Amino acid sequence: MNEPVRRGLACSLLVALAACVSGAENAARARSADDFSCPRAEMTMTKRDDGAYQAQGCGRYGVYRCAWHEDMLHDQGVWDCAPQSR
Repeated sequence: MNEPVRRGLACSLLVALAACVSGAENAARARSADDFSCPRAEMTMTKRDDGAYQAQGCGRYGVYRCAWHEDMLHDQGVWDCAPQSR
């Protein structure tokens, strides 16, 4: 495989991985904003070492864990995030 092809494949993989990460973070942001009754733009998300997201906004905070679920009905997957109990 020549160098330009390798670089192209590497870039494609990085873009796909970034989409997965940002998809989980966006789902955690949406869920926590709804839970806190806070605008999404005011939410601050921090990824923790354990893979969960710490959400802060509007004077509240919480930890959200996200999982990828296949949606067989619509032939696609969705991120589902839920608050982690303390």
